[in-house]
This record gives sequence, C-alpha cells and structure tokens, in this order.
Amino acid sequence: MAYASSVKHGLLQVPDGPVVSEPSARAMVTSVAELLGADLAVAVTGAGGPQSQDGQPPGTVWFGVFADGSARTELRHFDGDPGDVVEATTAHALFLLEDALR
Repeated sequence: MAYASSVKHGLLQVPDGPVVSEPSARAMVTSVAELLGADLAVAVTGAGGPQSQDGQPPGTVWFGVFADGSARTELRHFDGDPGDVVEATTAHALFLLEDALR
C-alpha cells in the first residue's frame, strides 16, 4: 500500500498532477507489476471522504488492473461514509482480480 503522494510519484512513477486520476491508476498498477514481476496486479486511488481530494468528490475511485501484459483502468463512484467507500472499493478490487483470473 502506498498512501503517501511522495511514494506514488517517486516509487510508482505517478505523473505530476492529481493523484485521484486515470493516469495515476494506470501508472501505479503498471509500476507495481513491473517492480514485483507480477502477472496480475490491482491498484486503487480515490477520494474516500469526507472531503474531496484532487477536485474529486468523496467516493470517486479509479482502479487499475494489470493482466495479460497490459493495464486497464476503471472509474467508479461509491456512496456512503469513508468506511463504506473503503469497503466497496476493497470488494470491487477483489472482483476485478477474480475477473482477470478467468
């Protein structure tokens, strides 16, 4: 897990700019797969709330999935308090991993 923006920008090669974004999710999942030599990886970046982050409202979550040698991204919006957003995000990340294994 890399919560700090400095880790995301440094180690995971997230480009300058908002962290809650499609380019960030793509960079994070690609970098993680490369660093770990993984065939399958998932990355998540979002605004859990209660405040917005990077101009994105609470519940905005970008997912990155690396499988079959390439990365794809997906945007989701979840309702609820921060705990609800984290729970929904975790469940969806696991779904994406399971789906990639099929």
